Parts: sequence; structure tokens; C-alpha cells
Amino acid sequence: MVALKDHIRDKVDFDTFHKQKYHVAAGYKMFSLPITRLQWSKEAWSRLNIPKHSVIVWLAMLNRLKTQDRLLKFGMQVQGTCCLCEMEPETCKHLFFECSVAENCLQVLKLWLSWFAQTSSLQQLLKWIGKSKLSKFKKGVYTAAIVGLVYNIWKSRNEIIWQNGRVNPTRIVEETKWNIKARIDRVMPKKVKPKDREWFLLL
Repeated sequence: MVALKDHIRDKVDFDTFHKQKYHVAAGYKMFSLPITRLQWSKEAWSRLNIPKHSVIVWLAMLNRLKTQDRLLKFGMQVQGTCCLCEMEPETCKHLFFECSVAENCLQVLKLWLSWFAQTSSLQQLLKWIGKSKLSKFKKGVYTAAIVGLVYNIWKSRNEIIWQNGRVNPTRIVEETKWNIKARIDRVMPKKVKPKDREWFLLL
């Protein structure tokens, strides 16, 4: 308690403190560590994203998805190989998008969007979107597409493991396209430039 008292004395200007009404939130903020905002959080939680897609990409960016490399570390008996390409160990980095199947899906999606960014790393793709000089709406569509693709790759991977499904890159891409078109049609911002609206409607 004595140490805490000294800590409070160091933190608080009592002349100012007595003149103001005390709020618990202000006291909590005083002793909390400064929050470092993740550079990609805006893209991960974009309004144009489907919420469940955002959750998966958030976990992927933090490397918290239960990929096989992590399951092996937990002592679980799993194959360990990527079930999409069946060539490399399954890690989050491999799955998004070093895997040949996932990378092919990404290239098809980029072609659909007329998006010519060279990178194929999930982290770099979100960083590219955040720093690009595209309109806010176009950034949102690109983000929704990448986030949707991550979700559908993860979904397909789980179907192969748990339901003995087969990898179907065409279905992954088409489902991603349909998902983001349906989502953005419902939540289309009112202030969208005519050329951006026309570009989206022609996708």
C-alpha cells in the first residue's frame, strides 16, 4: 500500500486533481500501459468485411489459428503437412499465401479485381492496401476480398481435415466473390464515387 501511495503521488498532480471530479475511467487510464494500435487493425475490421471473416483474419495475423504446426507443439498427433498442396508443413504463413493452391486462388482474385500488387504475403497485402492511394471504397473492396479469401481457405482446409472433403480452388474463389458482392451490396456506403460504383457493379 505504501509503494502504491508513492506511485500515485508520482503520477498525480494533486493541485489539478482536487479541482476536477474523479472518474474511475481516468484512474484506470492513468495506470494502464499506452495502447499500441496494430497497423493492420483498420483493414481487419473494415465495415465492408463480413464479421466472421474479420475474426479469422485477425487470428491469422496474430498467428493464433490452430494450424498443424501449432497442434504439433501442443503434442497432438496430426499429419503436419498442408492438406491443400500436400507438399509443405502447414503453418499460418504457408497457408496465406505461400501454399501453391492458396497462391493460385489469390492470383485469380487479383485478376478479377484488376489488382496488380506483386506481393502475395497476407501481412504485406494488408499493409499495401493501408498505404495505397486508392479511394476509401476501393480499399474496402480489396480488403473484403483478401479477408474473405483467408476465411474460405481456412474453411476449405477444415472441411478437408474434418469432413474428408477435397480441395476445390475454383469453389474457394467463386464463394469468396459471391460473399463479398452480397455483403457490399447490402452495406454499400452512400458516398461512393460514380466511377467506383460502376467498377464494383461490373465485377
